[in-house]
Amino acid sequence: LQDSGYFPEPSSNGELSAAERLIGRLLFQFQCGIKFNQHGVYNTEKDVEVGKNLPLIDSGIGVYPTLLFMNHSCCPNTFRINDGITMIVIAKTEIQPGEEVTDCYGIHHLSIEKAQRRDKLSRGFKFDCACKACDKNWPLFPGLESNLTQSEMGRLGNHLSTYQKEHRAKRFPEALSQCQTYLEKLSQINIEQPHRNYEIGGLALTSCFWGSLQHWNEC
Repeated sequence: LQDSGYFPEPSSNGELSAAERLIGRLLFQFQCGIKFNQHGVYNTEKDVEVGKNLPLIDSGIGVYPTLLFMNHSCCPNTFRINDGITMIVIAKTEIQPGEEVTDCYGIHHLSIEKAQRRDKLSRGFKFDCACKACDKNWPLFPGLESNLTQSEMGRLGNHLSTYQKEHRAKRFPEALSQCQTYLEKLSQINIEQPHRNYEIGGLALTSCFWGSLQHWNEC
């Protein structure tokens, strides 16, 4: 900044001016906090396909002031997608009035056990996680409850298979509608989380948004 002539009255005799000291303090504070307040920016590298992992590639990082207000949960009720440098936050479950809207800092109960999650969050973000997944020790994905009665399966209908059909045809609004209805029905018939079908529905929902965004950008 000094070399570029940013300061109208640069320091002399080795002493910083008042403006230089102020900017120096602000830059130091920013550097101290930036590692805890940045979000990854992702893009898709190939077609989003039904039943497969999202083909996301890490294309950078960004600081999004609004997102900084969201606390972490190992079982978040939102997910994020990127349209270029624009970050979009989408609810993955029904969020009740007064319920906290939560984000995930990349440490999720589906893939990391409680003790390891809490250690990572404590060392990396300086807090002890007390989310539902940690409080109740929710299992990893392979250990999730998956049982449904014949009556429950009948009430859920064929929304997931219809979602797959619509998604493969790139009719993403129709596919999205099927996912939303499926997740709403899980709640209506009192299927409690954590449950494998909620996660399957959430992943399907996510694929609709990424697939729709990819299709839109290609047109």
